[in-house]
Order: sequence, then structure tokens, then C-alpha cells
Amino acid sequence: MKKITLQIFSLLCFISALTFGQTYTSGLQSITGSLDAQIDINTTSNIVTLTLIGPDNGWLALGFDSSGHDGQDVVMFDGSNLVDRQFTGGLSEPTTDSSNTNGWTVTSNTTNAGTRTVVATRARVSSDSGDYDFSDAPTNILVVGAYENNFDISNRHTNKGTSTLSFQLLGSEDFNKLPFSMSPNPATSNLKIVLPSNLNKASIKIFDMLGRQIFTGNLNGTHFSIIDISTWSRGTYLVKVSNGAASQTKRFIKQ
Repeated sequence: MKKITLQIFSLLCFISALTFGQTYTSGLQSITGSLDAQIDINTTSNIVTLTLIGPDNGWLALGFDSSGHDGQDVVMFDGSNLVDRQFTGGLSEPTTDSSNTNGWTVTSNTTNAGTRTVVATRARVSSDSGDYDFSDAPTNILVVGAYENNFDISNRHTNKGTSTLSFQLLGSEDFNKLPFSMSPNPATSNLKIVLPSNLNKASIKIFDMLGRQIFTGNLNGTHFSIIDISTWSRGTYLVKVSNGAASQTKRFIKQ
């Protein structure tokens, strides 16, 4: 019985590691100013999960495979929906994608302390020729991001920037290390912690450099959290995220 149990356990571990290894993530990256983005690609379900974190009082936008308004695919959050659009060149307002086939579906839209976190999903490969098709292997994507402190999408006075997102496979070698991203680092007011889209339950503990636990929290049914650190003392802190089976500890600096 012990041998059979061990064999079943080994098989389950192998299956879990194999499934876990089908997710590629960019990690949480700062695109421009107060706009952060993370893209998780699951090649088992062929679903892409996009996380945008920015000001809660205006629209947020991210363009794929682009460094400017040069005809590529872009999505813009208008306050309630993530609208599929396309750049038309120059500083013109990106036009709405009329077909919007396999468009983005917002699965979460939350605000906390002036910050909005939007999570949306889409098929990895779209039947719409105007949509960007995401790779099923680790790659780099040049993105352009922008946000505006109002919901007038025609407003051109945006906060814009570009970044290269580098994707890495969450493979079996990471199975016992719980992956998470946090930004900004250094931080002054809010610390954003994001798990890959296939993980939605974990505990968060934060310690100062004397080993004193100064924060504890949980992620239940969500893969992101925003922690108010505005009143904390300046210095270095340790963030430990765990879910029982795996954990990882990272440092951040409070300015």
C-alpha cells in the first residue's frame, strides 16, 4: 500500500508541476509613472490574463508590440470595461475595434487608496486579425502604456511610456518557490503584490530588519493585493508570501 501511495503521490506531483509549468509570466512591471502591468499566459487553457494597476480616477491603456501610435493593438479601460482598440497613427484617439472578436473580459475591477486594479482575460490567439496573438513560449513584448486622470479617452495629454516585458516559464524548478511580484520598489505609499493568474490563495507576512512582524494578510480568491505603507518608517523590509506548499521571501525599501 505504501508503494502504491508513493507512486500516486509522485504522479500527482508530476501532473501538478506539469500544469504549473504551462504558465508564462512577465511579472509586475512599471510601464510609466503610476501605471504597472502584468501579463500571464497559460498555454494549457490558452488564456491570457492582463493585470493593470494605475490611478482610479481615469482611463488606463496598454498597447502590444508597439512603442507608439503605430497601428498596433491596444486596450483601454474606460471605467468599467476594457475596450479593444487600434492605434491609427500620430496622436489620434485609438479607434474601437469594430469586430472585437475574442475581446477582453474584465474579471475584477477594484480600487483601494486611489489605486485601481483591473484584471481581464482573453484568448491567447484571437480570430480577429487586429488583435495581438501572444506567444506560447517565453519571449519579449514591447508595450506602450498610458493613463489619464479623467475618463475622456479623446484627451491626448497622457502620461505615456514604453517598456519591454520579458516572459519566463514558471516551471518545475520553481514549484517549491511561490512566485510573486511587488512594485514599486522602493515604495513610499502603497506596495502592490501580484501572484501569477493561476494562483489565488496565499498569506502575506512582512517583517522589519529586526525580525518583528509588522503586517499579516491573506489573498483569498484573488491574485493581487495593495498594502498601505504610508505610515511605516523608512527602511528595508522582508515580504514573505506562502500558500502552505511553497513560499518565497523578497526585500523592499520604504522611502
